[in-house]
Amino acid sequence: MATASYAFDTPTVGGDNNSWGASLNSNWEKVDDILDGTIAISTNPVFTGAPNFSGISNKSTVRSDLGLAIGTDVQAYSAVLAATTASYTTAEETKLAGIEASATADQSDAEIETAYNNQVAVASQVEAEAGTVTDVRRFTPERVKQAIDALASAGGMEFIGTADASNDATIEFTGFDNSKYDAYVFDIANLEPITDGAQLYARTSTDGGTSYDSGPSDYVTAGEYAVPTGTNVLTTATGSAMALSNSGTDGVGNAAGEDGLSGEVRLHGPHLAKRTRMTARVSYYRSNFSDLAVGYYTGERDSAADVDAIQFLFSTGNISAGTITMYGLRNAA
Repeated sequence: MATASYAFDTPTVGGDNNSWGASLNSNWEKVDDILDGTIAISTNPVFTGAPNFSGISNKSTVRSDLGLAIGTDVQAYSAVLAATTASYTTAEETKLAGIEASATADQSDAEIETAYNNQVAVASQVEAEAGTVTDVRRFTPERVKQAIDALASAGGMEFIGTADASNDATIEFTGFDNSKYDAYVFDIANLEPITDGAQLYARTSTDGGTSYDSGPSDYVTAGEYAVPTGTNVLTTATGSAMALSNSGTDGVGNAAGEDGLSGEVRLHGPHLAKRTRMTARVSYYRSNFSDLAVGYYTGERDSAADVDAIQFLFSTGNISAGTITMYGLRNAA
């Protein structure tokens, strides 16, 4: 038999002297060859059986010497890693560690919306109109409309309401608001009288439309209108309404194809406790002449009082058809 690493002969126990001598001579020759370098000293001896390090007291030092220091050269046993079927990098581990404990990867649409809403505030109307906040804000359709309405109408004209006539005695508007409007515009489209040659009137109210001033000298009117044959001046007149057209043969025609009276009426500063003035530009076909006339009229409520409603009517008969639309001229507020 021979030793595992350097193949030294091991004499057979009980063998004869010659075999012992031969084995010793062979072994000494190998020792001599090892010492003079003929045989290299093995740094990695081969174990033919299972090694047993149970008797080594400084296992940590041995592991370090062998380049097997736990935690530096090799990974210590981990139950988590033992149960893991795939590996991930340190960078991925850092990302995973940064996820909040309560975070979920399968949020519903409602949960995502709630999370976003909790982080981003709804813009106030002041913020929406100013447009100076640099932080992220949410805008509801209501808030967008409020901002558009406020910015678009500031100092401009704003729709208030419209009325379509259908054999009505009067058309009335009460949508006055002195906190928002300084003046009002009434757009008249094809207002037709039941009675041919009727004159268009306007009356005002100081009690929100409960009653309209109609005394015989409550209004003063002056006007001028032009026709193909020349110009006719309506001299200043006092009456129970402000005149917005001429009357009689020069009044508003109602024959087929004449299409009534159209134009624009402006009410100036009705919220002021002063004589409320009105101006009008209208056009219509004259009843007896069937030619187009254009008129310019101005009038006032002949008393210092605030006005908060207006009424349109013909001097005789109802309003057959036509439309009047009311707009407010916004103030700076």
